[in-house]
Amino acid sequence: YRAISYTWDNQPRDRYILIDGKVLWVTRNCDVILRRMQKQKQFLIWIDAICISQANTDEKSAQVPLMGQIYSNAMKVIAWLGDATVG
Repeated sequence: YRAISYTWDNQPRDRYILIDGKVLWVTRNCDVILRRMQKQKQFLIWIDAICISQANTDEKSAQVPLMGQIYSNAMKVIAWLGDATVG
């Protein structure tokens, strides 16, 4: 699998993706990186906003300490800092 790390930057969850026919609200950065990854060959991905229920405090408390291991075991880790800005 490929693990994706990206910035949340206090972005609202105002974009949605469909997973198994169900709507999941995500941030703009999450949406952008997933759409870019979609253009590549199929592979498994791990992304915290999808793989960890953000509404479940118990699940987050159990999963967040495992993130180092999740990233270490990934075939590839992709860091997404957002779109480039011209200054």
